[in-house]
Amino acid sequence: MNADAGNGGFTGHATDALRAADLPSPNPVPPRSERAASAALQSAARRGGCAVVGDVDPALLRDLLRVLFPAPRDPSARDAEPQLWLIGGAREFNRAACSAARVVGCDDRLAALDTDAPGLLRSTAIPAAVVLLAPPADPRDAARALRTWSRDGLQRRILIPANAASAHTGTIRGWMQQCGASEHPAPIPSLRWFETPGAPAVGRVPSELFDLARDVGRAEPPDPALIADVRARLQAHRRSLGSAADSRRAWPWRAPAHALPAPLPATLPDGSPWPKISIVTPSFNQGAYIEETLLSVANQGYPAVEHVVIDGGSTDSTIDVLERWSPRLAHCVRERDRGQSHAINKGFARATGELMMWLNSDDRLAPGALAAAALAMHRSGADMVAGICEIYRDEALVERHLTCCPDGPLPLADLLDIPRAWMGGQFFYQPEVIFTRDLWQRAGASVDESWHYSMDYELWLRFAAAGARLCVIGRPIAQFRVHPQQKTTAAAEFRAELDRVVARFRADHPDAPLVTPVADGDVGRDRLRITFFNDIGYMAGAGVAHQRLARACAAAGHEVGVLAVSDGSTFDRDPPVSIQNVCDRISAQRPDAVVVGNLHSAALGPELLGAISSRWPTTMVLHDQWALTGRCAYTGGCEQYRSGCDHTCPTPDDYPALAADRIAAAHRYKRLLYTQGSAAPRLLANSEWMRRFAADALGPAADPRLLHALRLSVPTDLFHPRDRAACRERFDLPPDQFIIMTSGTSADDPRKGLSHLAEALRRLNLPDVLVVSIGHADASRPPPMPNFRAMGYLRDPRDVAMLYSACDLFVGPSLAEAFGQVFIEAAACGIPSVGYPVGGVPEALIDGLTGRLAREVSPTALAEAIEELYADDALRSDLGAWSRILVESEFSPEASYRSWFGALRTGGVAESLDLRRKIWLAPRVPDAPRVEFVSPEHPGWSVLDGFDHWEGPYPQDDLPRCRWALGPVSRLRFDDAAGGERLLLIACRNYWAGQRLRVVVNGACAGEHEVPVTGNARTLSLCTGITARPGQNEIELHHWQWDATRPDRPIALLILEIHVTPRGPAAARQEFVK
Repeated sequence: MNADAGNGGFTGHATDALRAADLPSPNPVPPRSERAASAALQSAARRGGCAVVGDVDPALLRDLLRVLFPAPRDPSARDAEPQLWLIGGAREFNRAACSAARVVGCDDRLAALDTDAPGLLRSTAIPAAVVLLAPPADPRDAARALRTWSRDGLQRRILIPANAASAHTGTIRGWMQQCGASEHPAPIPSLRWFETPGAPAVGRVPSELFDLARDVGRAEPPDPALIADVRARLQAHRRSLGSAADSRRAWPWRAPAHALPAPLPATLPDGSPWPKISIVTPSFNQGAYIEETLLSVANQGYPAVEHVVIDGGSTDSTIDVLERWSPRLAHCVRERDRGQSHAINKGFARATGELMMWLNSDDRLAPGALAAAALAMHRSGADMVAGICEIYRDEALVERHLTCCPDGPLPLADLLDIPRAWMGGQFFYQPEVIFTRDLWQRAGASVDESWHYSMDYELWLRFAAAGARLCVIGRPIAQFRVHPQQKTTAAAEFRAELDRVVARFRADHPDAPLVTPVADGDVGRDRLRITFFNDIGYMAGAGVAHQRLARACAAAGHEVGVLAVSDGSTFDRDPPVSIQNVCDRISAQRPDAVVVGNLHSAALGPELLGAISSRWPTTMVLHDQWALTGRCAYTGGCEQYRSGCDHTCPTPDDYPALAADRIAAAHRYKRLLYTQGSAAPRLLANSEWMRRFAADALGPAADPRLLHALRLSVPTDLFHPRDRAACRERFDLPPDQFIIMTSGTSADDPRKGLSHLAEALRRLNLPDVLVVSIGHADASRPPPMPNFRAMGYLRDPRDVAMLYSACDLFVGPSLAEAFGQVFIEAAACGIPSVGYPVGGVPEALIDGLTGRLAREVSPTALAEAIEELYADDALRSDLGAWSRILVESEFSPEASYRSWFGALRTGGVAESLDLRRKIWLAPRVPDAPRVEFVSPEHPGWSVLDGFDHWEGPYPQDDLPRCRWALGPVSRLRFDDAAGGERLLLIACRNYWAGQRLRVVVNGACAGEHEVPVTGNARTLSLCTGITARPGQNEIELHHWQWDATRPDRPIALLILEIHVTPRGPAAARQEFVK
């Protein structure tokens, strides 16, 4: 860690005696502390002259900044050398000690510090202050360390105790005073247990347990009896603390990881204020749950909440909870009432918010729900917002529910269809619904108190009759508890009341639509068996989108299998994969439905799509324009597709190439395929722009029910805001430059628009800009622009997400794009974007909300947009916050699945498959299913790991397309339908003296060979006899030599070809031939 690792001005110094007034009062709402220190806190730290090293709790960091630097920062001040270092942990302390500036802070792991730490500090100026956070696990160790440091002349200025009443603080106090330190009179809130207003402090672990824990750590060998005793006593102590200790690490006591930024931007994106949201909580004897209900509202971080609690005369612990919380509530009424509906009406009579909801005292809001609902209402103009409802049983998340109702008018006919729709799961759980005051008033401004179980259902009926418009977001709104005391657990009474509600509603609304009656249990199946098929699996952008949709379908409980032709390494196999090969593999999975992605990367024609859709209900996702043209993935302005593509195509040799004399037939076949009625594949466009293009290309002959827009997604659990400084350190990026991320590493592809970015930056001539991109640049050619760094191929999506988080801005200057996944990936990481208003980009990059669209397609306009965001830190921060909210709501895996499910329903597929109208979601989104590769008549192969990207050809070195095998082990897989004796053929070149290669097949060594150095002079062919088993087989290539100077790319052997072919029964052979 260099001394300039943090940058920021310094506007105040820690003094010998801090005033108690400088310390914020204990916050009754638990601070957000599960995330790594947020970008906002890190920025505040830098502005205060504070550099952060290691794992420092963000809530602690916030409180320390308030104590040490209470003066507001002048935003025009220039950055200066950091004055305070907050060190998280001993290892980071020792790494940074020799470069610390003036002030050093360390945490309570003081005993683990190396004894030479004071010596290291002598090389710098004597610190002006050292902040010691106490107590450590063993105060005697702290005392010894303090005594040692005191002898070395290091002065302690401040002690901030973790708990003012802790006995350990008293143990340390004397040593601190002997060292000349002054003591701050109050504890830091972040170092205390999370307490609700007026609640007694909890969490003071008896000192004897510290001693026992120390003895456990020192026992050699470990003493199982002692360990068991400590565990039992800790568990007993935890039980004695009650629910506060059990819950304190989870929502709503703490904000979860990836929570929305705090604070929110001051306004909505158009500058209007966040609407006031009134929440009514009816309560009666729910003392076991109500505090978490209140916390879930208070911890929203939403700036305009009006919480009204109407208690019907509780006699349990609810009384104590409400006494503590009443100062925080807009209204708290405690008096007998006529029941839940009466309490709700009393609450709404006092409410003044523009948006309204009720939250029962045994349920909770999900984190960030209010901001997400407010933004969705603002963007959609809807009257109602619904989202995911998380279902909890025994404090465990057991499932999630999302309505499958389309956005738009609340469907009254479906509401009246109780067995198929309401009881079938089509609609909502009550606490996930937020509605406008205007809709409430149009529907009568009251809950019908005559209904005991179904007052919410009856209200939704009146909402639908009043013309309510619904907006559904794909993120959690509410957390619904299932427990025996609930009213709706009385199933028979609940169901009978629903029928009475419908009868009365029909009497009041004689024109209400009629529905065909069915029995309650006759509502269809819950699960499908789905096969996903495409050209190259999860490779490239379309493959990534394919993977994410497969993952979303798996999260909805479907049995998902994934097939592909290639991983990108075997495009030109001989013999090729046939239509029969593909259909046989799909048939083996016995699917109910097939989802087809891109086909053109493996040179598969439309005839394959026709063969699949003729046998199974099929949806094809349009990631580009190939399915609608003769051969091209992007038309580039050509409009021949309207009248018919043919041999006059101006670009037959461009990717994906097709012989000119075959283009007309291919285009005619596609058009015919999409007009085959029920046998035609449903087309799912990856954007609304792409759907409109498809409708225009197909004309009136296509059935509009077979064409839909699909919402793509980004895995929000992987792509989320991270600490920028840590991410830059991960990639060895400079901490003090403005970093722009872009896509593409070469200006050879004009569609990617890198030349436009280069020209825009040349015109701006900004002094501190670095441009980074994923991929490898051609070292033999100049970079596409100055100050450009190619970061290599990042195969782990977490690395990709970290690179986004390391940057200040994403710029995607593509000149043609069907959607633009990169923009929603950046938004998920809280990074604003700049792009051109072309194709589907305005749907992925929403101007003024997730970034800036250039006013036109020109380097000048691109430069203007970049300059605006470069110069405005506050705007970038706001755009980043709005971006994350938007992605969670509209581009989550759950939102993507809902759009796919809706396409099945609209296109008639769901009905033909008897699929129930319910979206059930697993508690967590699972990993994507593993890709299985379709084999031709002889086995093909695919990479598992340990191989670099394909590159070349390089005619000057007589090299075809090739890829590096990486040391120490490269792993590949091949499928073999029957198994038996095979030949493994590897064509390669070696550049390392002393190279050896061991071939391991299915865990057994098949041969080990010396590999001579070839350079570029010749190619070696290794022929090894192997025995394959039926199904999947795994081959490991173990290398003796590789490039140890490049740990990120340890190239070992240059692979030109790998083939697995049948062989005769002769003995296995291992030989090299030139």
